[in-house]
Amino acid sequence: MATYTESGGGSAATVWARLRSRFARQAKLTEETLRAVEEARSAAAAAREASERAAEAAAETHAAILNYLNGAATETKGEPRGTREEELGKLFCAYLEKGRWRNIWVPKMLTDLEDEAIELHRGVLLAVETIRSADREEKDAISPGQMKVLSDWEKRALELEGDQHQSE
Repeated sequence: MATYTESGGGSAATVWARLRSRFARQAKLTEETLRAVEEARSAAAAAREASERAAEAAAETHAAILNYLNGAATETKGEPRGTREEELGKLFCAYLEKGRWRNIWVPKMLTDLEDEAIELHRGVLLAVETIRSADREEKDAISPGQMKVLSDWEKRALELEGDQHQSE
């Protein structure tokens, strides 16, 4: 039976210890590598999910902005519809263009500009609501006849607003 003799490499126990140590280090490195790979996969999956959520949020925000812009520019009689303030501004401009700049009274304006007031009824509503929310002293300066004009136009504008929503 042949036995291993020390010939420069050490005893069999030393060789086995070195081999065991080397395999243990290799196993530890492999385990650490596998753990790092798994952590990287997990981080990549989390990043992918976060990216998808961000893309969905961006798409929802984009859709909300487009809905807002489309709502603000809904077509009315072939022209883009503006905000209530824009419609009121157009109404005032039409009144001023008719030379009524010396005496600006909203009830008179609504009486003089019936066609424009019908087309720009959202501006009419803004004007009437603003006048109705004025201080008591300011409202007391409005005659009963002028208040009736405002009330009639408010009803008419609300009807036009309702008709427009039904046709959409």
